[in-house]
Amino acid sequence: MKTVDFLVENVVRFGGNSGDYNEQPIYVLTNNRALTGNDFIALYRIRQSVNESESGSLGMTIGTTGTMISVTGAKTLYPESISADTNTSTANSNQYTISTVMNKGNRLDVIVNDSDLPVGDLSLTGLQSLNDLNYIGTGIRPFPDTLSTDGTTGKAQVLLYTYNREELSSSLTSVVDRSGNELLGEIKGTASGDATSATVTGWTFGATDGGFRFDGASWIESASSSLFNASGQSNGYSLMTHAKFAATGNSSLLTIGSSASEVLAIKEKSGVIELTMGTQTLTAGPVDLGRWFHVGVVVESSSASTSGATIFINGFSASFSAAMNFFPVVNSDTRLIIGKDIALVVSGLTGSISNTRIFNRTLSAQEVALNYFSTIPSYMIADSLKIG
Repeated sequence: MKTVDFLVENVVRFGGNSGDYNEQPIYVLTNNRALTGNDFIALYRIRQSVNESESGSLGMTIGTTGTMISVTGAKTLYPESISADTNTSTANSNQYTISTVMNKGNRLDVIVNDSDLPVGDLSLTGLQSLNDLNYIGTGIRPFPDTLSTDGTTGKAQVLLYTYNREELSSSLTSVVDRSGNELLGEIKGTASGDATSATVTGWTFGATDGGFRFDGASWIESASSSLFNASGQSNGYSLMTHAKFAATGNSSLLTIGSSASEVLAIKEKSGVIELTMGTQTLTAGPVDLGRWFHVGVVVESSSASTSGATIFINGFSASFSAAMNFFPVVNSDTRLIIGKDIALVVSGLTGSISNTRIFNRTLSAQEVALNYFSTIPSYMIADSLKIG
């Protein structure tokens, strides 16, 4: 699709104000299924409250190679279950025709037609030209990234676990690494490998129809690899995952290290996300108990010994440190532990995790936002879609 002159028209209803995320995507346009590109357009409804009587509003985020723009509309958009208010909503069905138009002058408008009353809700001018956007949708399960780390060799994506049932072993003993690096994750623990009983361990539905439940005693341990050794990485390092806590207090999401030596860890402490890198920490949050959220960590290397780190919560920058100790040199048995600390002693995760990705390069803020908007489910009920 040439994004200098296009139309996307959605005739939709919104299923409700429940769900796990404040943003309820209507569509995402991106230029690759690996979700590793700066150019994208995401249109979504912003949920104001979980109360089903509350309205929402449109939001749009546009990412380009130069910058990222987010804007919020003023039009009230009600969920399907709400009784009509003749001044603000469309009968009991609350169906809206939402048209996104970009012309050759790089002006973008979003128009909401509510009971045959069109309202211009969002408008942006002077937008940078975007690369061709070929994919439209929400709830995308990302493809492996093939971008090389130095422009000539290697793969930028170190690891990709989606935890989809088709990609777990038949006996639920391991998780397949879809990055192409074959970093198989072994499912371990006293209650692991059970997806049929009422325990909280095993395969479940996650942010992209795949996920894994932890009961506080089980964990996933990847194969060891030099790919996890980020010491002195000139291209930086990035991690992303969806997670949901069934209980909070002190739990470990992702830990990278060797033997019992922790190098980098993303932990939860009393509902706050904590990044530990070397001897320093960075916090962001809080995050809601019992709801999925997306967390990203990006480490930018300025030298072999110092770096800056950013935590992203649900696609947006939440906390930044201009200087943190960089990764220490690690041993040959460097590995990823999910759901436990590196020593496998404490910090067991009670909850679920989905769509875990690691890159040995710095992801842009646009890429983190794209991964968030693309990999969360939509709460809309689509009647029709037109693209032109």
